[in-house]
Amino acid sequence: MITQGLRLHPPAALRRLFALLLAAMLGLLPYRADGVQLSMETPVTTETAVLAVTVQNNSRRALICGVEPFTLEQKTADGWAQLREREHAVIEIAVVLSPLQSAKLSVDLMQQYGRLLAVGTYRLTFRYIAEDGHEGPRNQAQLTFDVTEL
Repeated sequence: MITQGLRLHPPAALRRLFALLLAAMLGLLPYRADGVQLSMETPVTTETAVLAVTVQNNSRRALICGVEPFTLEQKTADGWAQLREREHAVIEIAVVLSPLQSAKLSVDLMQQYGRLLAVGTYRLTFRYIAEDGHEGPRNQAQLTFDVTEL
């Protein structure tokens, strides 16, 4: 006996099992480095003493931040020039940022750099360590912002 057009549909339990296995495999993959976003909480002026930065972890891994340094650069005619930090500047104690969690970090400009920022365009490069221990250039997020006259 020949049957034509017979289609087999996997039972719902098998489809659910496949979806769970796929989700577990995605959890084992490396996190997306672009899953970390920075934003400035308030506009920055020439009188801003503390930069209030929100770090949003949209990756699938926990991140450790605050231990790794960040850099602050000013845009010049020749490119980006890194601002010189004061000696013995302390950023923050380590913060563990779970997936889909955010944290607020503060950069005290007087403590860190000994001065406020002049009018211009700046770039903050924030470094972090992924839960899986990976470090390197992919473990950074950048935020470009303008400083305006008050």
